[in-house]
Amino acid sequence: MPDRTIPGQSIAGGRVCRGAEAIGIAAFVLVLLALISARARAEVQVQRDGETVRIELREASIAQALDALGATIKLRYRSTVALDKVVSATYAGPLNEVLRRLLRDYNYWIRSGSDGVELAVIGLQHGERASAPAPVTAAPAKAAAARPPPPPPTARRNSLTSQWRSAGPELRAPSAPRR
Repeated sequence: MPDRTIPGQSIAGGRVCRGAEAIGIAAFVLVLLALISARARAEVQVQRDGETVRIELREASIAQALDALGATIKLRYRSTVALDKVVSATYAGPLNEVLRRLLRDYNYWIRSGSDGVELAVIGLQHGERASAPAPVTAAPAKAAAARPPPPPPTARRNSLTSQWRSAGPELRAPSAPRR
C-alpha cells in the first residue's frame, strides 16, 4: 500500500493531521502530564492530638492543606481568591495558630462553634480580590444572612435628624423661655 501522507503531515488515530495540529496535540498532552505529575508530588499529612494540630505540607497548595484539615477536623472554608499558592512547610500548635501561619498572606476570619470551625478567606493581604467566590469545600456552611450595603453618604445627610439640625430656627420647636 503506498504512503498517502503529504510531507509535513502525520497520521494520528487513523486520520491525517497537519503539522500544526500535531504540535498542538503534543503540547496539550505535555501540559496535561505536567499537571498530573505536579498533583502527584503534593503531599499533606495532618495529625491531631487534643488541641494540638500538626500539618506537614510538601509541594501542596493552600487549598489542599485546608481540604486535609477539613477531613481531619470539623473545618469548613470558602474563599474569594484562588488558594493555589504552593507551600512546603510543617506547622504545629493550636488550630488558630496553624491557620494564622498558613494564611499569613491572606485576609480571613475564623468562627468557632459547636458545629466546628468556619473559615472565610476574603482576599490577599495586598488588597487583591477575585471577582467571584470559589466554591465552598468540605461540609456546606449555613447561608449567612445578607446585609444590605450601607446607604450612600447623601442618604445619611438627608436623614430626619440632619434635616432638623440644618433647618432654620423657624422650623425648630420653640425653646423654653429663659428666666
